[in-house]
Amino acid sequence: MKRLFVLVFLFVSAITFGQRKSGLLLHGGTGDISAELKSLYGAEIDRGKIDYLFNAAVGYRFVIQPQSRLFYNIDVNAGLKSWNSDYYDSNRYKYLLSPVSHVNTQFYHLSIGGAANYTLLENLSIGAGIEPVYYFYQDGEDNSISPGFDIPLTGKIGFDLKKFSLEFSYKHGLCNLMNTEYIKFGKMRDYTFSVFIPF
Repeated sequence: MKRLFVLVFLFVSAITFGQRKSGLLLHGGTGDISAELKSLYGAEIDRGKIDYLFNAAVGYRFVIQPQSRLFYNIDVNAGLKSWNSDYYDSNRYKYLLSPVSHVNTQFYHLSIGGAANYTLLENLSIGAGIEPVYYFYQDGEDNSISPGFDIPLTGKIGFDLKKFSLEFSYKHGLCNLMNTEYIKFGKMRDYTFSVFIPF
């Protein structure tokens, strides 16, 4: 995992010599967590509810455009993801109004992502890529997979307004990031709105 980050960093260092523009990135959005719960203490904890609250990040983008319609971007980001977890004992669920456990959790992360993009119309583009993410700290629910690492696949659509760009992206996490008292595994799915402000 660390080797992959080193390779991506070296790639970023090399490719930015040919950059056409760069600037500030602001991200915000929500998502979903694909999770499976554990069976504990002889009671099936199968009445779980996990609410992905939000994701937020700030970063810096480098844009390389070797052709008129094809361009690439390299993003370096730092941010957090937050969600609530509610768990019920299925043997008592119908009699309880409140969960057995309620926890608010945050993941703090660093990422380096790359994407290839193609301009469809004058200002409209689509793109796809990957974004290796290192989750270096967590608070909230105890998690044996912390720190953690993921390599989500990304797809996005963007609109260039010259002085700034708007972008909507979907990130599909591939790695298990959760092993808690109640969660057997969990993978992140992010829906993010971004603003790129070139300098």
